[in-house]
Amino acid sequence: DLSNALGAGKNVLMLSNIAIERADDRLNMAGGVLDGNKETITYAGEQINESSMGVLTTTGGIVRNLTIAGGENGRALYVTKLTSDLFVSDCTLSGAYAFNVNSAEVTGKTMTFVDTTFKSWTSYANVMEHAYFTNCTFENVLRPYGDTTLTNCTFTTAGLDVSALENDETITLINCTYNGVLVEKAVLTANSGEITITENDLI
Repeated sequence: DLSNALGAGKNVLMLSNIAIERADDRLNMAGGVLDGNKETITYAGEQINESSMGVLTTTGGIVRNLTIAGGENGRALYVTKLTSDLFVSDCTLSGAYAFNVNSAEVTGKTMTFVDTTFKSWTSYANVMEHAYFTNCTFENVLRPYGDTTLTNCTFTTAGLDVSALENDETITLINCTYNGVLVEKAVLTANSGEITITENDLI
């Protein structure tokens, strides 16, 4: 029922935890609202050899109040192409990737994450207009491939990888705690393979 409703873009309120045991049973969400109601979707099934799908794959919409535990085999939340803006709030994401976008098609949409914890590797291709993170916690590496603004976020380790930025792309940090150090304001801009830090220093 959950799979059918999400695939049809309907609004869903979960009433219990969901355990997915087969790769073929992973979920596709075509927009709409998925309210996890503080429940958990867990994938602990067979090894996933292809990377074109997550535990929950979405094209946009709203995901909130949800824990997605992907184990070592899967991306918790995954996007192949955004057809609408993506808004994620009050979620905990873990797996081989906590969150991942892997696409070559530019969409011009935005991604917004609020009050969300990323327990494992997080990265996204430069295919959307902007990515916003507010009051989020990163317990592993964040590697943005495009313009990103982080506000009141916490990096529990030195886990911001800016090596994927291309010319004139920026990462802005506002009141973020980075490896125990408060960064009130820092703008990192890529320029001919070099990263320029303005308005503050991360050291």
